[in-house]
Amino acid sequence: MDVSYLCKAKRMSDNLWIEGYRMGDHRVLYYVENDYYTEHVDNSTFCKCSGMKDAHGNNIYEHDLIKDVANGVIGEVLYVNLRWVVKIVSSETSS
Repeated sequence: MDVSYLCKAKRMSDNLWIEGYRMGDHRVLYYVENDYYTEHVDNSTFCKCSGMKDAHGNNIYEHDLIKDVANGVIGEVLYVNLRWVVKIVSSETSS
């Protein structure tokens, strides 16, 4: 899958996250077992793929929370002004 257009969103039918390609405002195209499907999704839950992966090989998406284990810092992944940034949301060294 080309991650430059990859997204995730919550399905309307069961509120579960699905990963695929955005098709307009309310649909995602995704691939399962040699076939393509489309699902109606909640438009407010669309998240772009950053192109980066976590320690377990999973894609990192916009609004995911990530932790810098060495420093104990937790941040939210955001797409701002055409670039990926991490907004610090908590730190083990601060109250």
